[in-house]
Amino acid sequence: MQAWQIAGVGAASLAAAVLVVATQRWHGRWTSDFQDSGVQKHHSGNPPRIGFVPIFIGLLTALYFLAGGTAAGDAATYTLLLNIGLASSPIVLLGLVEDVTKKVSPRLRLFGALAAGAVAMFLFDNHITRANVPGLDQMLQWAPVALALTMLMVGGFTNAMNIVDGLNGLASGLAVLMLAATAFVASTVGDTVVLNLCAVLAMAILGFMALNFPRGLMFLGDGGAYFIGFALVQVWLLLLARNPEVSTWFVVALAFLPTMETIFSMYRRRIHRGRGGQFTQADRLHLHTLVYRRRMLGMLSRYPWMEKWMPNAVASVAVLALGAAPMLAACLAPTSTAWCVGVLLAAAAGYLLWFRHMVMFGRVFGRAPAARANTLAQA
Repeated sequence: MQAWQIAGVGAASLAAAVLVVATQRWHGRWTSDFQDSGVQKHHSGNPPRIGFVPIFIGLLTALYFLAGGTAAGDAATYTLLLNIGLASSPIVLLGLVEDVTKKVSPRLRLFGALAAGAVAMFLFDNHITRANVPGLDQMLQWAPVALALTMLMVGGFTNAMNIVDGLNGLASGLAVLMLAATAFVASTVGDTVVLNLCAVLAMAILGFMALNFPRGLMFLGDGGAYFIGFALVQVWLLLLARNPEVSTWFVVALAFLPTMETIFSMYRRRIHRGRGGQFTQADRLHLHTLVYRRRMLGMLSRYPWMEKWMPNAVASVAVLALGAAPMLAACLAPTSTAWCVGVLLAAAAGYLLWFRHMVMFGRVFGRAPAARANTLAQA
């Protein structure tokens, strides 16, 4: 694709986002994200939560350009982008229904993500074939193991992107950073098709993000978050399948923050202190939530001139920095499994220390102040 065409994808997405916000008085009763609709809401006002719409318009624009393109890789990019869009339809439709009705269960949405992964494997045989782990690589040659691991990867990360969608620009910003890192590696190995896919997806997301960050005039919603998570997994599977020199653990390093948030939340809700809660039970103890509520929200009282959206945006930037660190480090040696695993271990240690710092109200060692013991017990 040419540079002006890629820019056109972003412009189309931005125009659609502006139109959605401008016409909210006509559709807001169905599409608004009401500020009192859940424990994880960190915004004022009722912005529309159908961010998939401008992303979809951007992708349609990309398909139009690619259909008539003659540059190297345009035809293959067109086919793959179209297949990703078709395969994502089960989870995207469920996400959009949830955005409008707020009545689709998390379990049903998980099944939708698994169904989308199955459709992708049927359409273009996109599944994981190696893990760069002795023994597991041999097991992946057996189709049932490869399919099961692929479904776990697709379903897990698709839902993980929805979990981190809690601050202005956080999920979309992470997605753009992941796509940029993937595009960088694709360019170094000469994979034009994956590079084109990353550029198209990133520009479609950036068009939406212009209204999502920093003010939160529009939200991604479940449909948008699920699509982004699903599309990222498909792009990574393509990168690994087409470029065997790239380590599978490079992809894991890119996906670190959403994956860590999901795994740690499951541990925290179900296992920690024998609470035996539900994996899908919403709470206010995600790292990005703690950073916002315990570090940034107090800025409003300290600095009366601040707008209400500013602490949200600042917290998002802080958490984005944590997510960007392992991505940048992994890009230094994307073909080295040992390096990428080391990056992951360091990132996990940093995440856990920061989380403990948040729940201990500024401490890392020792006990939290007695006056705050009840709040700490929630974690």
